[in-house]
Amino acid sequence: MAEQGRLWAYVELATYDAVRAGVPVFRALLTHPDPGVRTGAAYTLAWFPEEADGSVSALAWAIDAAQEPAVESAPGELATMLVASGLLGAAPEVRWLADPRPVLRWAAAIGRVRVLGAAADAATVEELVSWASAPPDDAASGPVEGEWVPFLDGDRGGYAGLALRQLGPRHEERAFDALLDRLPTVSGERSLTALGAALRLAFPDGPAAAGTPVAVLPPRQRRLAEVLGRSTEPWLIDGQEFGNVAMLVGEYGLPRSREAMLAYLGRVP
Repeated sequence: MAEQGRLWAYVELATYDAVRAGVPVFRALLTHPDPGVRTGAAYTLAWFPEEADGSVSALAWAIDAAQEPAVESAPGELATMLVASGLLGAAPEVRWLADPRPVLRWAAAIGRVRVLGAAADAATVEELVSWASAPPDDAASGPVEGEWVPFLDGDRGGYAGLALRQLGPRHEERAFDALLDRLPTVSGERSLTALGAALRLAFPDGPAAAGTPVAVLPPRQRRLAEVLGRSTEPWLIDGQEFGNVAMLVGEYGLPRSREAMLAYLGRVP
C-alpha cells in the first residue's frame, strides 16, 4: 500500500507538471474566438500559482477585452477570469460587487476574500455569506445560459461556503449559520460540500467520543445534528441514500442515517 501511495503521488505530480508546461498556451488561448475556450483557459491558469506573475497580467488584459462592446463574452466567462485572478493573488476591484449580474458579484467576492482574507471589507463578506446560505437557484432548470462557471462544477453556493473559512474566527458564527441555512436545500455532491464545511466548524477538535450523549454536545454540534435530523435532502443523491454522506457524518461520531439521528436526538431530556 505504501508503494502504491508513492506511485500515485508520482503520477499526480507528473501530471501537474505536464499541464503546467502548457501555461503559456493557456495564456494565449485567452484571446481565442471561442468563449468556451477562453473560459477553460482562465480556469486552468487558476491552478498554477507558481506562474502567477505572467498569468495575472494576461487575465487583466482578458478581463478588459471581455468588456469591449465588439467582444461576445458571457457573464460566466468574465466571472471565471475574476475568480482566477483572485486565486492567483490579484483581488478583483470592489466595483464588481455592485454589478447587476449576480454571477459577477459572486466572482468578485470569491476573488477578493481569497486575497484579503480576514481583512475583507463588509461588502465582500455580505456577498459571500448570502451566496453560502442560499438554496441552489438552478436546482430544477440548470444554470442560466451563459452564467455557468467551472469552479466546483458550477456549484457557486458551495464554493462560497468553502471560501467562508478564509474570513477567519471573527466571522465563524455567521459562516456556520449560513452553512446550516443551505444544508437542508441540497443533496448529492452539493450536500457533501456544505456538510463538510459545517462539520469542520462544528468539530474543530476532532470527532465526538463514541457514546457522547446529545445533551452534552457543544451548541454547534447539536445544532448541526438537529438540522440533519429534520432534513431529508442532505442524506440523498438522486432520491437514494448517499453512502458518502453517511460515512462523512459517521467519521465525526454522529449517527450515520437520518433515522438513527432522529433516535439520537430523541434521547434529549
